[in-house]
Amino acid sequence: MKKKLQSVLLIVLLLGMVVPVCAIDFKFGKNKAIIDGIAYQINIKKETATVVKGNEPYIGDIVIPEKITLDSITCYVEEIGAGAFSGSSGMTSIALPSIITKIGAEAFKGCSSLTSVTIPAKITEIASGMFEDCSSLTEVIFTANIKKMGSGVFRGCSSLEEYTIPATIKEVPNAMFKGCTNLRSITLPNGLTGIGNNAFAECRSLENIDIPRGVKSIDRDAFNGCSSLDSIDVPNSVAYLGTSVFEDCSNLRVANFPSGIKRVPSGFFKNCASLESISIPNSVKDIGSDAFYGCASITSIVIPVAVKSIGGDAFDKCAGLVTVKVMGAIPPKISGSTFAKSTLMEGTLKVRSSAFIAFNQDKQWKKFAFIQPE
Repeated sequence: MKKKLQSVLLIVLLLGMVVPVCAIDFKFGKNKAIIDGIAYQINIKKETATVVKGNEPYIGDIVIPEKITLDSITCYVEEIGAGAFSGSSGMTSIALPSIITKIGAEAFKGCSSLTSVTIPAKITEIASGMFEDCSSLTEVIFTANIKKMGSGVFRGCSSLEEYTIPATIKEVPNAMFKGCTNLRSITLPNGLTGIGNNAFAECRSLENIDIPRGVKSIDRDAFNGCSSLDSIDVPNSVAYLGTSVFEDCSNLRVANFPSGIKRVPSGFFKNCASLESISIPNSVKDIGSDAFYGCASITSIVIPVAVKSIGGDAFDKCAGLVTVKVMGAIPPKISGSTFAKSTLMEGTLKVRSSAFIAFNQDKQWKKFAFIQPE
């Protein structure tokens, strides 16, 4: 009888050891485990768990539980770690519990089958590259709690067609929509103050965008390669412009500069072959290299009084440029490549009567075949 009782007690003990870990696929180390196919980093002391990158990509519809049990201890799933689902090209959907407070950088990068994601209400920051290269993504639902977004959040999301940036965001981060080739409509919040570098670069389907009046800076390559962009109104609130902002916007016909800028940056309208005319503000002192390179539809340009220098290739390959008018009395410094050969040979340089001799004696300006005093 004693032996039988011992056997029963042994069976009970063994069952007690097995039951709490039955959901565990694999446990490695003290604080890591794969439970129901999902990898976690465990913090026993805080009773929390973070979803981390597993050994294999995730496939199908994934549901993250609110809590897990490990060695009889319940841990609440409050975070998605950096790169947790990156490269899971076969993952078709993801359901996140409401208690999630943080999602790390590139968490869903390369999840090319993911079409829609709802971000839990406790999330206040969208980390860098979170949805980068999610090529099937068409919708991301945020709450009003988002305060900050990192760089490249939607880079390469080629199926995304429209998006409204949350009203709480003050700056469009670097490369946020770069390579979103089907993005047609974007709404910027009225409180926006800056647009980062490459923010909308290579958004080839974007036809127009309204830049809010409070924007103070537009960084380099912000709209580079937006080949469907037809017109742009840069508000006078903008004090800083980066290089190549509208480079390769081949269909851009109408554009302007903010009134107070001191410099036309290098490559600013490079290869904007459809740009028909542009007025350079009187405040400009310098025109950078390649600024209007390849603007084949511009027929005339007025160089303001304050301009002291014009960079190399600034007006090269401007096949239609036949009239250049310089308002200043002193010839601005230029190089041998500032103007296209066709402009020098067939165009007309118009200058003030009092500056006629100075331009005729200048090493570079005198290369114009026709210099006309006014």
